[in-house]
Amino acid sequence: MQSENEILITLGAIFHIDSVNEDDNVWIIKLTLCNQKSEGIEQLTDYFPDIKDDAPDLFTFVKFLSSTGDYVRATEVCRRLISSTSPTDTRMPMLWNLLAKCLCYQGYQNLPEIMNYYNQGLELIPTEASSYPMHIDMLIRVADSLVNKLKYKEVMPIVNQIETLIKQDIEERGFQNEHIMQIGHVTMIAGMVCDIIGDYSNACEHFQFVENLYFKYLPVEYERLGDILFHKSLAQSGSKGDTIESLEAMQQALKLHIASLPPNHPAIAADYNIIAWIYLRHYDIANAQKALEKSIEVQLNAAFQSPIHLGNTYMGLGSLLPGDDGMSYLDKAHELFKLHLLPNDRQFIQLYISMAENRMEKNEIEQARVYLTGL
Repeated sequence: MQSENEILITLGAIFHIDSVNEDDNVWIIKLTLCNQKSEGIEQLTDYFPDIKDDAPDLFTFVKFLSSTGDYVRATEVCRRLISSTSPTDTRMPMLWNLLAKCLCYQGYQNLPEIMNYYNQGLELIPTEASSYPMHIDMLIRVADSLVNKLKYKEVMPIVNQIETLIKQDIEERGFQNEHIMQIGHVTMIAGMVCDIIGDYSNACEHFQFVENLYFKYLPVEYERLGDILFHKSLAQSGSKGDTIESLEAMQQALKLHIASLPPNHPAIAADYNIIAWIYLRHYDIANAQKALEKSIEVQLNAAFQSPIHLGNTYMGLGSLLPGDDGMSYLDKAHELFKLHLLPNDRQFIQLYISMAENRMEKNEIEQARVYLTGL
C-alpha cells in the first residue's frame, strides 16, 4: 500500500484503487475489493495484531485510522457509522468509545461532550459477566481521556472500578492473556496520575511494574513497550532530574516506537520532543535542535497532523533559535494556535513570552512590549 489515498471507502467496504482515468468528462475508476489476504491489509495488520482477524470493512478501517493517529478522519468515519448503524448493533459501544477517544486526542476542548459519548457507549454494554472485557476496555479509555485532560482527581475512582472488574472477570473466566494488557494499562494510568501530582517515586514503581510485566509477556517490539518507557522516562526526570538514565529510557522508547508503529506516527514525534527537552535541560542546544527538527519532519509527513502539538514543537524550536530564524517558527506556532485554540488559552501566554524574549534579544523593546501586553 503506497499511501492512504489509495483506499476508497464506499458501501461499507475497503477497495484498492487500481487506476483512475478520464474520458470525455467521465471518470473511469478500476477497483479491487480488499480482503484479509490483500497485501495492504496484511501490512496494516502487521502493525496492529489486535485487529488482525477483523473483517476488512469500515468498522475495521476506523480502528486503523485511530491507531495510526489520524483522529480527524477516524472521527468522520465514526460519526458516519453511528448515524447509519442500528442502535442494537453490538458494535455501537465501540463506536461511541472510539468517537470520544478521537475527539479527546485531537485536542477537542469540550470534555463534557466527550464524556457524554463515553457514557452512551457504556450504557449500551450488557450487564452480564460475558461483557466484562468490553466494559473494562471502555473504562480504560475513559481514564486515558481524563488523564489526557489533566483531570487526575476524577481518574482514580475509575481506576478502582477497573481493577474490581478485572478481578471479577478473572474469577469468571480464569486468567487470560488480555488481562496482562488490562492490568498493565490500568497500572500505567495510575502511574501517570502519580507523575502528574508530583509523586514521582510511586510513579516510577508503577511504571517499573508494568515494564517488567510487558517485557515478560509481550513481543519484544510491541508498541506498548515504547509507551511504558516513554512515561518511565518522564517520571525519572521528575524524580531525579533529567539524568542519562531518563535519556536512555526515552531513546529506547523511540527505538521501539519506530519498530512497532507506522512511519511518522504521532508517538514518534512525541518521543523526539521529550528527547529535545532532556537535551535542553543539559544545555545541549545542538542535539535539542536536531530532535525538534526531526519531530517537525515527522509531524509534517504524518497522515494526520495535530495542529496543537505541531504548534508547540514550533514554539520549542522558535524559543531555541535566535533572531529571525526563531521568530519564523514562533510565527508558525501563532498561526496554528489562532486557528485551533480559544483566545484565552494558556498556551498563548508562553508563546507571547517567547516572542517578547526574541524581540528583546534584538533590542526591539517596543515590539516586545506589544507581545507582553497581549497576555
